[in-house]
Amino acid sequence: MKQGNAALTHLHMQSRKARRPAGRVAAMAFIVCALLLSTFQNPLRAEELFFTYIGPAFSTGMHSLHYSEWATSHRETKSDSGNYFGGGLMLNIVANNLIGSFTMQYVANTAGNSAMAVQHMQYTATGKYMYAPWETVFFAGGLGLYFDTPPATKSYDGGGGINATIGAGFNMMRDWRVIVDLTGKYGFYGRGEDATRIAYGLTIAAIMKIGRL
Repeated sequence: MKQGNAALTHLHMQSRKARRPAGRVAAMAFIVCALLLSTFQNPLRAEELFFTYIGPAFSTGMHSLHYSEWATSHRETKSDSGNYFGGGLMLNIVANNLIGSFTMQYVANTAGNSAMAVQHMQYTATGKYMYAPWETVFFAGGLGLYFDTPPATKSYDGGGGINATIGAGFNMMRDWRVIVDLTGKYGFYGRGEDATRIAYGLTIAAIMKIGRL
C-alpha cells in the first residue's frame, strides 16, 4: 500500500513539474514584454528610424544546476555544474539609444551527471540602453528573457527565465558592428524535477546593417 501511495505521489509531482515552468515563464514573458513595449514607446517620436543589424553569434560560459530526484519515497535535492557552448544568429533593432537584441542559438550543455547534459535550441529577447561616448565604441546593458525549446538531443521539457546583459559594441568599417556581451541567466531547466539553472558567460557577435524600418 505504501508503495502504491508513493507511486501516486510521484505521478502527481511529475504533473505539477510539467505545469509550473510553462506558467512561470509565461508570466515573466508578459511582464518583461510590457516593460519593453513601454520603454520603446515613450521616448521615441513617430519620425524616429529603426535600423536593423544581423549576423553570426557565439556564446560560452558556465552554469550550476539544482534539481530533485526521487529516492524510494522521498525526494533528494542535488546540485551539478558544467559549461555551455552555443552558436547561431543575433538580430539587433536600434532606435536612438535603445536596442532590441534577439538571438537564436543551438546550445550544448555539459554537466557532471551525464543525465543532465543536453543540447537544445535557445532564444533570447533583451531590451538594452546604449551609451556612446565615442563614434567607434558604445556600451549597452539591459534585461530580457531567454527560452529553451526542442529540438533536443534528449527528452527535454523546455525552460526559460531572466536574461541580463552588459557589454560593449565596436563600429567597424562600413556597416559592421562587433558586439561583446557579458551575460547572466536564471531560470528553469528542462532536465530533472523542479530544476533551476544559474548561468554566466560571454556572447560575441559580428552583425551587419541590413536596412531600416
